[in-house]
Order: sequence, then C-alpha cells, then structure tokens
Amino acid sequence: ARNLHAGAKGVASLGGFPTSLADLLMVKGIGPYTAAAVAAIAFDLPHVPVDGNVERVLLRLWLIEAALPAGKPVFRDAAAKLEDTHRPGDFAQALMDLGATICTPRNPSCGLCPWSESCAGFAQGVAADYPKKKAKKPKPVRYGVAFVHQDPGGILVRRRPNEGLLGGV
Repeated sequence: ARNLHAGAKGVASLGGFPTSLADLLMVKGIGPYTAAAVAAIAFDLPHVPVDGNVERVLLRLWLIEAALPAGKPVFRDAAAKLEDTHRPGDFAQALMDLGATICTPRNPSCGLCPWSESCAGFAQGVAADYPKKKAKKPKPVRYGVAFVHQDPGGILVRRRPNEGLLGGV
C-alpha cells in the first residue's frame, strides 16, 4: 500500500501516467516486469515483460542455462530478441499465456505449442527437464523473542521501523 501510494504521488507529480519504459521505471513500485507489461499492453510499445512463465518459455526455447535470480538480465536480453513491433501488447500477453497454459512447469504440452518446431528443448527431447532446479539450502532455524510490558495504564507497544519486513506494524 505504501508503494502504491508513493507511486500514485509520483505519477501525479509527473502530471500524468508515464508512457515510456524509462519513465515507467522511475515510478516507485514499478519494476522491470510491470514497466514492460504496461508499456506493451497499454501503450503498444515493443517490450516483452519477463515473468516466471516467460522465463520458462525462453529457457526451453533456447536451452538457456542461466540460474535464477542472477540470470534475470540474461532472460531480459533473450526476451528483447522477441520484441514484436506489429502488436506488442497482444504478443506480450500471448507469450505469458503460452508459459501459463502450454509450456507449463511440469509436463509441457509441446505437441500443442506453436513454437515446437523452433524449440531446442523439444528438438532434443529435454523440454520437461527445464528449468533445472538448484538444490535448496537448508533453512536456518530462527528464534524470536517478544516482550510484553503491562502496567495499570495498559500495555506498552512498540512499532516496527517503517522500512523492512512488516514495516510500520
């Protein structure tokens, strides 16, 4: 809610909603994915929003070995190769839908995919093996301490700092 409010104030100070990718990225709370999605869908600019579904399509299409999250720039560069100036908004939505409905995390429906002929993962028979999962690190055990101060005047409460996890609560 804070980011939404700050973003709305930023848009108001600009005198209107930004219409370029660079200007959208300057609004607090709008990151690369949202900026590219708004630019493509709302303003028909040739940008490809890269979410998890699009990353998976790109991984399989070109067998990209980059690990997430460090590989995000690799995926943005790969998506830029697909930018379509004909109907960017429709293309962006179609690509996201392709990853959500056909190029699914498990058991992709490669036989239904319009890109199966040019997909390296399908050609090599390894589409279902991508994305490769990294071994998860064991989660550390964390301990917390809470103090309650109660006196005849009530209970003493201290708010969390505004920044960070559960800020201001």
